[in-house]
Amino acid sequence: MAFSIALGGGSLSAAAIAERHVAAIGGYDRIHALQSISYSGIYRESGVSLEASQTYMRPYYEVVDPHLQPAILEGFDGRPWEYYAEFGVVLRTAGAPGMATTHASEFDDSLVDFTAKDEQIALVGEMTIQNRRSFDVLVTLSDGFQKHLYIDEQTYLINGIRQTAKVHAFGDRITSESVVGGYRRVAGLLFPTTFREIDLATGRELNRLTWTKIEINRPLPVALFSPPRFARTPLSALLEDLYARRNEPSYDRGRYEAFLRQHPSVNAEAGIEFIGYQILKTGVTSSAIALLAANAQDHPRSADAQFGLGRAYRVAGREQLAVAAFRHALRLNPSDARARAALQQS
Repeated sequence: MAFSIALGGGSLSAAAIAERHVAAIGGYDRIHALQSISYSGIYRESGVSLEASQTYMRPYYEVVDPHLQPAILEGFDGRPWEYYAEFGVVLRTAGAPGMATTHASEFDDSLVDFTAKDEQIALVGEMTIQNRRSFDVLVTLSDGFQKHLYIDEQTYLINGIRQTAKVHAFGDRITSESVVGGYRRVAGLLFPTTFREIDLATGRELNRLTWTKIEINRPLPVALFSPPRFARTPLSALLEDLYARRNEPSYDRGRYEAFLRQHPSVNAEAGIEFIGYQILKTGVTSSAIALLAANAQDHPRSADAQFGLGRAYRVAGREQLAVAAFRHALRLNPSDARARAALQQS
């Protein structure tokens, strides 16, 4: 059922709010003339501030020089990907991480051309955001993901976003709210530059982002948005293969054992722990456990290998085995902070 809100003697539907929002940020002519956007600024999380940049190009391309560490890149070229320089691998991400990258690659905000993008919008009420009355518009993306956009009733600019998703690869889904502001006009269009995300259940700040520089319509090659090209080592080729075939636990274990026979001088411990963790993030616990158990068996004096196995057991709901692995890690390395923290959560 359509819903509308009386305002100034009339009533507004979600579609009418979207039209006013488009006009407020600059109008369709300027929006459609926009082909690329490059942002740079500062990202803050857990008391740490780091430089960040993000670049978009129509229709859906995205690449991030991420806030975590410069040796990691992520992007979207039709499919989400992540690059890890330490191990020399490119992963076509899936599960919650892949969906997060896919949703973040949206070029225009969700109220722009929503019908053409096969998205649905519905006005579901009103909210007070930053002490201002705001329309509560529920957006359903083409893949079914939903989020609330809060639209200032005076300016028709987005001043808040609420969604429910996993903030990190593991743990429960949380509902977070981002306060949006700091609008700046560039080439006749208004762009938000400040974002502060909080966990609604606890009020804890999750992160904040400030864009200090915005560049539009730079000529960009499509290759910029694809994973970097580089020569694979035997180990990096193994890790990519294990990830790609992660739904076949017996294949992963056999491929790993064959690699060890063919390359006995290569230390694969850290690489297997890394790729086991990445597989775990996609929800394929059986393959992750098979690899990490083999890794722990092959490196019986490694606290890291035991911790990796314990983490996989915990995600799979096998808590007794997880605790045993964490305790084993602490026996091997009494100063292992990760294992100690994991035991405190049990």
